[in-house]
Amino acid sequence: MTDLGIIAIRFSQDIGILDNNLPLAAVVTLASFFGVLARAGLLAVSSYYVAISFPFLAALHCFLQRGYLRTSRQLRLLDLEEKAPVYTQFMETLSGISAIRAFGWQKQAMLKHHQLVDRSQQPFYLLIMVQRWLVLVLDLTTTALALLTVGFSVKLRGSVSAGLAGVSLVQLISMSETVNMFIQFWTSIETSIGAIARVKQFSEETPTESLAGEDQEPPAHWPDRGHVVIRDVEASYDENGDIKALDGVTLDLKPGEKVGICGRTGSGKSSLLLVLLRLLDPSSGTPSVDSVFLSTTPRETVRSRLIAVTQGQFVLPGTARQNIDPRASYAEQAIIEALRAVHLRTVIDSRGGLDATFEEDMLSHGQKQLLSLARAVLKKDCGRLVLLDEASSSLDRETEETVRGTINTHFKNHTVISVTHNLETVLDFDRVVVMDKGRIVEVGSSRELLQSAGNGRFKALWEANGSATSNRE
Repeated sequence: MTDLGIIAIRFSQDIGILDNNLPLAAVVTLASFFGVLARAGLLAVSSYYVAISFPFLAALHCFLQRGYLRTSRQLRLLDLEEKAPVYTQFMETLSGISAIRAFGWQKQAMLKHHQLVDRSQQPFYLLIMVQRWLVLVLDLTTTALALLTVGFSVKLRGSVSAGLAGVSLVQLISMSETVNMFIQFWTSIETSIGAIARVKQFSEETPTESLAGEDQEPPAHWPDRGHVVIRDVEASYDENGDIKALDGVTLDLKPGEKVGICGRTGSGKSSLLLVLLRLLDPSSGTPSVDSVFLSTTPRETVRSRLIAVTQGQFVLPGTARQNIDPRASYAEQAIIEALRAVHLRTVIDSRGGLDATFEEDMLSHGQKQLLSLARAVLKKDCGRLVLLDEASSSLDRETEETVRGTINTHFKNHTVISVTHNLETVLDFDRVVVMDKGRIVEVGSSRELLQSAGNGRFKALWEANGSATSNRE
């Protein structure tokens, strides 16, 4: 598995080097090169005797450039490699910030961050020191050349004018800065070429998620019924498969059936949706939709044909229209109807309409969830299978009723699979599936499961939660 920090480095620093540093370095290097030639020509004309040292200076600068280039290139590579753990730690901390606060691990997390930051700055510090060493050596070379010029001017004062000697000294000072700039930006070009190699290597060696045999395109109107069959599906997030997220799951959903998936955290509810969306590959068993096996269908096709509403809301940079219809596939009236269905038409109009600039803080948490639902309503004719992952979680009563009403109205002919912790939302569903440790432990209608004798799993969950209704009251 590719480290998240490596991915962040490739798509941030390396791409930034190619977009920004490489063009600038190429232009400055070319200008510095011609600047060195021009100043060397003026120096040779004004003090012809100094031109004797040019071959020796060229050899010295070539030697310096070779040693500096080799060292700085390695230090730059180390600098990028040491920053990858910082990015990884930051993203892991961000995703687990709730657990860190709950268990009081702030000090340990900060200590780990400080250690990684200190370690990441060591190559950068050495790189700066190498650059200062280069400046020092070039300045010493310029000083020696200036002493040579002054010495010859004094020795040959009868044949060398003071004006030409002054021109020589001025050009020496300028040439030192230009040579320094030339070497540093030439090194920057070499570093940028290294970034090109790393990006190319990443694009070629990073395995694609698509597997062999995933090339059978389904019919144009698939899925037009929503018949889902899952037989003996096993899946794991562990490469060794020791810990199973799904363990022998078998389920047959009839067209148009509304099914709620519930269970405790870590029971495998969301993993089941990930398998259907081809985001998690099963180690055994093959789910099918309308007699089309998902394992042989291109992943892009599966994800474009299935309608999904996730728990995590996202807002794209751009306009409201681009957020609801990123591919510009629908007419404006269809977008308006989708917004009206989730009661967001007035909200969007009050913020400038569909073509106004859209920002994330313009909507509340519940309104962002309704926006995700509006996207699903807009593409309801793409297929007959709807996947909901905690679509009504963390919502107030009014917004939750809007979500439930929209699902019942606009997806009444669709097969709906809804993962939820709020057991009240599945009371009107045709069936309830209770999962535990990756297995299906109970199936039936909500009323049957609640009225069954003994301590059933769904009944225990209902009593443990105290039911959403009683909690609100």
